[in-house]
Amino acid sequence: MRLFEHTCGVLAEPLDRYEPGGYHPVHLDDVFAGGKYRVIHKLGHGSFSTTWIARDSMRGSNVALKITVAEASSINNRERRVLQALSESGPMFQSDRMHIMQLLDTFQHEGPNGVHDCLVFELLGPSVASVVEKRYASDRLPGRIAKKACKELGLALAVLHRQEIGHGDIHIGNLAFFVSGLESLSENKVFEIYGTPKTGPVTRADGGSLRAGVPDYLVWPASFPASKLNLEESYVKLIDFGESFFSHEKSKALHTPMALRAPEVLFEEEYDFRVDRWSFACAIFELIVGHPPFTGIMAKNEDILQQIADMIGEPPEKWQSKWKEMPKWDQIYDDDPVYSLEQWLDLTYFDEGKRHDFTPEDIKQVGSVIRGLLQWCPTARSSVTEVLSNEWFQNH
Repeated sequence: MRLFEHTCGVLAEPLDRYEPGGYHPVHLDDVFAGGKYRVIHKLGHGSFSTTWIARDSMRGSNVALKITVAEASSINNRERRVLQALSESGPMFQSDRMHIMQLLDTFQHEGPNGVHDCLVFELLGPSVASVVEKRYASDRLPGRIAKKACKELGLALAVLHRQEIGHGDIHIGNLAFFVSGLESLSENKVFEIYGTPKTGPVTRADGGSLRAGVPDYLVWPASFPASKLNLEESYVKLIDFGESFFSHEKSKALHTPMALRAPEVLFEEEYDFRVDRWSFACAIFELIVGHPPFTGIMAKNEDILQQIADMIGEPPEKWQSKWKEMPKWDQIYDDDPVYSLEQWLDLTYFDEGKRHDFTPEDIKQVGSVIRGLLQWCPTARSSVTEVLSNEWFQNH
């Protein structure tokens, strides 16, 4: 892997990111869409895109500008098409979409590495995952906030599933808190909250010249301070629709985190929007307990399937042949007890040293909700509407 350096030493990023087909080399104060958007800070990057904080010069507001890698950009960009379809979907109340990130604008930008899809979103606060990590030593949100986030995720999924659209990547890192007034902050106020952009010049490790299309410097991602978030006044929105799909139009594979993948994905078989119901169950478990029900650390498909079988029983007949061919854990060398889903939920929630905002009866009801979603067969899983009508969600 070819590396380049910045002032703090070698940065483990391949130069391929900035070669033809790679990322557009963005610098602070760069403008896009004929000068409409000006980059002022960096939010972060993933495998196929980088997201920046930008100023909308026409509205005088702050937005999130997502620039997709050239090789992944096309007129068939599913994220854009899914979000546009949602925003144009008939007589739907705005309140129905309030828990889904809002797409404000789209355009394409031609750079030295190719043509890039650019998506403009409302600027949101930190993800639930980052707030839990930075603010709560017990690794879990306060109970009332966690329950509220579960319901709001369900409301977002209900909108998608009514149109048989799948998100495909449900986890608490893809839930972001809405922060009122963030879009209208002055540029100086943005820097007060996120910090002044920190940069480092780029040099080649071998001392050679930078290739065309490589940025002159890198920008460290901004971070919204979790301590400044008013959880009582905020709510969550479902973000990052890069894996989303229409039921009639799916990719061959989903890249949901391993431990959250539905059985049909783990068995590498056909899937539909009901994979979200499985991941919804895992997200509820994590929001309440502080970690997912299954662990994906150094795991293969068969390892996750073994954990699932231990909790909810062996897979149905249609998957038995594949299941029997898979290597299994040797129980002779595994002294850990096997718990059912309900036992595991109760044991991990009431762990010593953790905050206990729910009663045993609450946790029993949560277990019933999760059990209805964690079903091997997609057709047997509770619908999101059924989940939201559960007594536990009705009681505040």
